[in-house]
Amino acid sequence: MNNRLFTAISIPANTIKTLEIVRPPKSHGIYFTNTDKLHLTLNFIGDAEIDIVRKSISEIGFSSFEITIDHVGKFSTKNGGSIFWAGIKTNDRLLQLQKEIATRLSQNSVIYDSRDYKPHITLARSKAHISESIINSFLRQQLPKTHLSFQVGEFHLFNSKLIERQSMYACLQSVNARSKV
Repeated sequence: MNNRLFTAISIPANTIKTLEIVRPPKSHGIYFTNTDKLHLTLNFIGDAEIDIVRKSISEIGFSSFEITIDHVGKFSTKNGGSIFWAGIKTNDRLLQLQKEIATRLSQNSVIYDSRDYKPHITLARSKAHISESIINSFLRQQLPKTHLSFQVGEFHLFNSKLIERQSMYACLQSVNARSKV
C-alpha cells in the first residue's frame, strides 16, 4: 500500500498569511513548512486501505464551528531537532470531531496513531540543535490579534507521498459539515 494517510483541516489563506509572521526567525537549520502544506491534523492513520478509510469517515456528521489559534510551542524530536507550532485554543467541538473520526476508524479495524491529541499547526522544523535565543524569541512572542480564528466547515483525507525527497499532499476526500450551529 505505502500510504501515509491523515485527516486534517485546511487553513484559510488569510490565516496562513498571519502564521507566516508567527514562524520562528529565518536562521540556519530552520526549515519552514511550505504554506500550501499548513494544516491542522486530526488523525494520523499511516498506511491503510484507502477505500476502508474513505468509508469510515464518509458518514461523519458534524456542525461547522470556529477554532482559534492562541499560543505557540515547540516539541523536541528524537534526533535533537525541534518542531515549532501554533496551538489551538481548547475547543470541545474540535476534540469531538477528532474522537468521532477515531471511533469510526476503529469500528472498521483501521489502525491509526492513538497518542493523546495535541491540536497544532506545524510552522517549522529544525534538524539539529539551534540557539536558545531563537527558541525563546519564538515562544515569548505576542500573537497578532487578527485572522487567527476561522470557521471549520469541512475536513479532508490526505495522502502524503515522498517524491524526490519532497512530501506531496493529495486530497483524497472532503467531508462537509452538515449544518452551521
